[in-house]
Amino acid sequence: MLIRPKVFYSKKVAPDHPLLLQGWDCQTTSLIECQAKNFESPEAHYDWVFFSSANGVKFGRDLIREDSQIAVIGTQTAKHLTDINIDFIGQGNVDHVSRSFAEIAKEESVLFVHGERSIKSIYKEFPSDKKMEIEVYSTALRPELVPECNVYFFTSPSNAESFLELNKIPHSAKVVAMGATTQQFLSMRGIKASIPSSFLIENQIEAIKSQLEGY
Repeated sequence: MLIRPKVFYSKKVAPDHPLLLQGWDCQTTSLIECQAKNFESPEAHYDWVFFSSANGVKFGRDLIREDSQIAVIGTQTAKHLTDINIDFIGQGNVDHVSRSFAEIAKEESVLFVHGERSIKSIYKEFPSDKKMEIEVYSTALRPELVPECNVYFFTSPSNAESFLELNKIPHSAKVVAMGATTQQFLSMRGIKASIPSSFLIENQIEAIKSQLEGY
């Protein structure tokens, strides 16, 4: 009897999601809960609104003004703004996205929208006189026991932190991290993780496949 590889993915996905069409035994569960925070729109003018996650869009959409240019990280975040023209979609690793956006925004002012646990790796080097930051949601850990898997894919540092409250990575298992910030968090916990070549779902799947080679 053929045993299907077991994959944990720290995000709830739709039934027709490409991840579920690979023939793997997948557990797709978010281990965090995001809640809206009270905030006020800055009085100062800003040329760009930069959303680093879908939750940023969900809770901070009202920050978009008529003359705002829109920037997001990844196509998954962009899908939450299908009714609005998006001027920049960041793809690839964090450093590449940061450099690419800085070249486009140049001397313009940017409002970065994020959650309270954001590591701010995309824009921490952005000139302080050209950036504003606003927290629009909080993140609570919701840990739960996860069955042993062959590959664990963590979509954020918060999900990884929540997982480790009740679980351990089996010695023979492989780990994939969504980007350098999640990889860095796992490294601090003594866990080695690879990262996809970009935030695109097809590259995420490729990263999982590469860790399942020989299984």
